[in-house]
Amino acid sequence: MKTSRKGDSMILSELLAAYAANDVSDFDTDCFHENLFLALQNSSKLKQDVEEVQDYINESIKGGRKFLLSLPPHILNDAGNELYQTAQKLDVLYKYQSGLIYNGTYLGQKVVFPDFSNETIRQYNEVLINWLETVLKVDSFSGFVMNDNWPQDESYENVEKGDFPYYSSAIEDQMQYTLPWTVQGTDKVLHLKKHNSYGEFQNSSLHAYLKSWSSEEPLIASSTKQYGNTEPVISDHLDTTWDNFRIYLNKILFSSITGNRLVGLPICGDTASYNKTLHEALCIRWYIAAATMPYFRVSSGDVFRDPANLNSQFAANIVRAAMERRKLLQDYYYTLLRNPAPLVRPMYYDYFKNNVTFSMEGQYTIGSELIVAHPLSVGKNKLQVFLPKEKAVWYEFWGGTMFAPQEDSEYFDIEALESDWTMLVAQGNIIPLTKSTTVELIIALNCTSKENCQANGTLLKDGNLLKFSATKTEVTVDGLPADCDYTLRYVSVYGYQNYTNGYSGLYEKNLELCNGNGNITIKYSDEVLWS
Repeated sequence: MKTSRKGDSMILSELLAAYAANDVSDFDTDCFHENLFLALQNSSKLKQDVEEVQDYINESIKGGRKFLLSLPPHILNDAGNELYQTAQKLDVLYKYQSGLIYNGTYLGQKVVFPDFSNETIRQYNEVLINWLETVLKVDSFSGFVMNDNWPQDESYENVEKGDFPYYSSAIEDQMQYTLPWTVQGTDKVLHLKKHNSYGEFQNSSLHAYLKSWSSEEPLIASSTKQYGNTEPVISDHLDTTWDNFRIYLNKILFSSITGNRLVGLPICGDTASYNKTLHEALCIRWYIAAATMPYFRVSSGDVFRDPANLNSQFAANIVRAAMERRKLLQDYYYTLLRNPAPLVRPMYYDYFKNNVTFSMEGQYTIGSELIVAHPLSVGKNKLQVFLPKEKAVWYEFWGGTMFAPQEDSEYFDIEALESDWTMLVAQGNIIPLTKSTTVELIIALNCTSKENCQANGTLLKDGNLLKFSATKTEVTVDGLPADCDYTLRYVSVYGYQNYTNGYSGLYEKNLELCNGNGNITIKYSDEVLWS
């Protein structure tokens, strides 16, 4: 889960003030501020401000958070800027056709643009990474967020239409606030011919450099589409509306099944259209939906949208609870992602036999065994949820209420407050929840007869693939390492009789799982608190 701040300032003291006003304790990843990279390039920055940034970042890392640096492509046109000097020396900057270096504007500052397709761009990336590590005094970065890399250029607004009759407003919008198509890279090829690839060239060139000296796969999230993807990982400039919540939810699900597995929602939008009072219910819903995605990102300018800055303590408590539940499911998400199938999927991906799934909105699956449903407007207190009959029984995930779809009845009305995370699990599954070395199990039994009830599940934990199998009376854990400190906190057991009488029970005991045998069987039939 990542947080970062936005704004127009590139003065370090002002970025520090914005950082101090935002509580990062709820997040496991921090970007400090999206303008940090440009602010560090300013030769007039104060030494004490740089040192304070260093302290913040290193304290955050020591506290267990990852640090992702926002890395737009722009280089500040500042004679004292080492990156500007390097880019000039290597001759990697975009130019006018006359040969003069092209200067644009970004956040009100004069900037130049590297040509990331240049054959010497590796040398620039080497200087870039070494400079960043030296200035920030960090050994390495957890990843990079490439924002505004289509690339944004505020100086280019008006386009001469002439008498061209087919120049639509859509084309005009696409050509504004980005590099003019008439400038050229160092290969003297017009930007017109490669403008769609600019962001991808930045991604691939940095990726190639990082891989040249490290075997680890670098995390690079971009605000432009990569080859083969329908949507970028980073979605910016999003107004806070219910329509945008619905539209982007649909886009993200489609993106997930077409190859872009690292997807997430820009929580509560990131533009000035946000009203913390009017949009409280929407913001709560956005947080809950984002908690089901592999990529969780809060990024905005003032008014900030992190939990501490929401409209009420009620809203802050709800979204923090959603974030905690996401952390419990995180190892399960990783387990699903080791397979080639996408993590989040539209309903039609697995349950296409019923045509209604092809137009279904506000409902999707995590893997194939969990269904999530959301209201798509304010004021809803009941959801109509489609539960496919391919699974004879579904259970409400957090409480165990049983639903049995029939041939002519696959829709169910489920009570849902604005604060509810509505999720259902298919029978026959064991879903592990983890927090550090503590394991909790949700067992959703498949009961073919009164006594024959079974469920299975897996968990990739610390490189170990744990396997769970359960009956009505016990659960067995296989694949335990010889030496570990895993503790089973509780087991929730959901079952039924004759597809009508659902039951749930709770087995609670802090039990050490690792006994040196590689497996353990835990009986719970006598101790379960049946309800």
